[in-house]
Parts: sequence; C-alpha cells; structure tokens
Amino acid sequence: MTEGFRGQCLCGAVAFESSSKPMFQANCHCDDCRRSGGSVYASFAFVDETNLKISGDTKTYESLSDAGNTMTRHFCPTCGSHVYHSNSKAPSRLGITPPCILCMRRALASQLWSLVLWFLHLGNRRTENRRPEDRS
Repeated sequence: MTEGFRGQCLCGAVAFESSSKPMFQANCHCDDCRRSGGSVYASFAFVDETNLKISGDTKTYESLSDAGNTMTRHFCPTCGSHVYHSNSKAPSRLGITPPCILCMRRALASQLWSLVLWFLHLGNRRTENRRPEDRS
C-alpha cells in the first residue's frame, strides 16, 4: 500500500483502507455539508469505491443536494463520526472525511503541495504587501 491510505472513525468501529491516493480533495459550502460537519464547510478526499475496503457497519442518512442528487452520508453507529458519503450523480466516487484519515498529511500531500505552490506563486507576484527592505 505505497500510494494508498487508511483511516477510521473516532472509536475505531468503522475502518477503511484505500489502495490508491485520493483522486482529488474538495470543500463543500452547502447548508447540509456545513450542518453535518459543524463548520463553515466540509472537506472530502474522493476515491473510487473499487479502491476502498470498508470494515464495520455504518448508519446512513440520505438527503437531497442543492443540485437535486441524493447524498448518502455514512456514520459510525457507536461514536457518530461521519466517515464517508456518496452522491447519486457519481455513485462509485466516495467522499472520505479527511479527519478520519490516519496520516492525512501523506495521503493528501499532492493536493496540499499544489495549494502551497499556488500561494507561493501569488506571493512572489504580489510585492506591495512586503516590507521595502524585502522587495527585490
């Protein structure tokens, strides 16, 4: 499992293992994701269901997305952790909740480095916020 990652819910009753790195990571700001995540947005790392092995039983909650697709959120019945979700528009693509990923830094490294490089690029282009002695 060199490219994959694994994780679990808070109590460990639901665990997962991916044989591949995430396809991409995204944040959703819709009302349902904000409510289910308890924050101003919810983050997800997406993998194909054929690459994900899940152990343990989950409870599900279904709701309609803003686009009218059925969202199925999977929770641990013991501790209540939101572990992953699926969307009826792309049912084989599962959104893993990043806090459940063990060694998240390694699993999401390529996505995080892309973001860091983008910010560095912007920082190099914007000199008006630098101190005069730091400008080149």
